[in-house]
Amino acid sequence: MFLKLSLMVLVLGGTACGLLVLRQQELDLLAAQTDLRRRIAHNEQVLQALRWEIDTLSNDERLRGWMETQDLSLVPLDLDVTAARYAAHRQRSVALGQRHSPSEDTGG
Repeated sequence: MFLKLSLMVLVLGGTACGLLVLRQQELDLLAAQTDLRRRIAHNEQVLQALRWEIDTLSNDERLRGWMETQDLSLVPLDLDVTAARYAAHRQRSVALGQRHSPSEDTGG
């Protein structure tokens, strides 16, 4: 009888400990979720502020004024010539690695 009673106490104690562990894991998960939601909200606020700053800095009138102070002008690009230059540059490019100057190849 004593053996059955002690086994029952151990089983109930183990079950109670298991339930406490599950409850603690749930609380830890909720705390982590709350922390992540706070970080997401903060990052969204920072992102919104950066968007506003980019929008104000890239205002057409502001850019034109800056370009005038720097004495710059916009020139349209000829996309066919640009694409041809890019293709020619890719054909001339070498594989990754060290580049050697011609003076090193001749005996330097």
